[in-house]
Amino acid sequence: MKVNFNKPYFPKVMRKQILKDIDLVLKNKKLMLGEKSKELEEKFAKKIGSSLAISVNSATTGLQIALRFAQVKNNEVIIPAASFITNVNSVLFESAKPIIVDCNENTLTYDIKKLKKAINRKTKAIVWIHLTGYISPEYKKIIDLAKENKILLIEDASHAHGSIIDGKFAGTLGDVGIFSLYPTKVMTAGTGGVMTTNNLEIFNLAKSLRLFGRNINSDQVDKLGNDWFLDEVRCCIALGQLNNLDKIISKRIEAANYYYQNLPKDISYKMLRFSNSSISSWYNFPIFFKSVKKAKLVRSLLLKKNIACKNIYKPIFEEEVFKKNNLGINFPQAKKMLASSLCLPMFTDIKKSELEYIVKNFKEIIC
Repeated sequence: MKVNFNKPYFPKVMRKQILKDIDLVLKNKKLMLGEKSKELEEKFAKKIGSSLAISVNSATTGLQIALRFAQVKNNEVIIPAASFITNVNSVLFESAKPIIVDCNENTLTYDIKKLKKAINRKTKAIVWIHLTGYISPEYKKIIDLAKENKILLIEDASHAHGSIIDGKFAGTLGDVGIFSLYPTKVMTAGTGGVMTTNNLEIFNLAKSLRLFGRNINSDQVDKLGNDWFLDEVRCCIALGQLNNLDKIISKRIEAANYYYQNLPKDISYKMLRFSNSSISSWYNFPIFFKSVKKAKLVRSLLLKKNIACKNIYKPIFEEEVFKKNNLGINFPQAKKMLASSLCLPMFTDIKKSELEYIVKNFKEIIC
């Protein structure tokens, strides 16, 4: 048996509706900023409880727009050490300095004491990532720090479509939420992104910048923008996914529960802990070994059994492209957390036989 790491979810009924919507778009011959983008934005905002949502061509674009609003040029933006390259890219694109802060291995995000220490008068924004779909139980401390210091809090919710804590959806906890519609994500449009906010100024800026910087009240181009909109065809795909998001999350939770109930209890590794008020989208199913060496060994043996698996990310501060930017190297908690992580296959329509095969082989390796 061969088990993929992830796969997009497009059952027959969803495909039929998407194709019907695309056909209507092609008949109407309006390929950009039409009824489907409007429908996607309104439904997305309503789904997560945000006042406003706006579609863009990628999550990276969404990050750039949020940073532009924060006026980060020649200033600093704080980023967790356990994050993806696009978080650093977007800061550099906006001519700001990325400040990397180490993580707490139990929350998958900032070490709160180190985050507090990193804030200074040049800090214009904090990028907060819900890694693997997990919202930190210390989320209130992050929100309070941003508010106390009057710093824009940007939620990178690229992994967290449908994640909830204390009744609040990811994307509504900060000043602006950024969702990715990349092929591997919990919901996808092939590519694309959605921004969520209750701030009309951020919404209007995004609306302008995604169409070359055109003033929303005139035909004048008065800002430096780009063609950052999400076309109507991809909006149709995103709508098909959004309309099935509850089912998608439910199936992923079911798969995660199978892992929790059937993976062997062993002192060599641990899994994430959740309160009763927390729901993960389960973008990934991560476990964390005490030993980096053991994590590498288990990964290699699972791969030999045709079970796709990997660690969460390579540390951004070790990426070749950023070495000239002097991001720093002293982030021991993030480095160990990422190196000791093992993400097992997780996708919406994973079969029970595939889960059984994964668990069987994992048990044989561990025990």
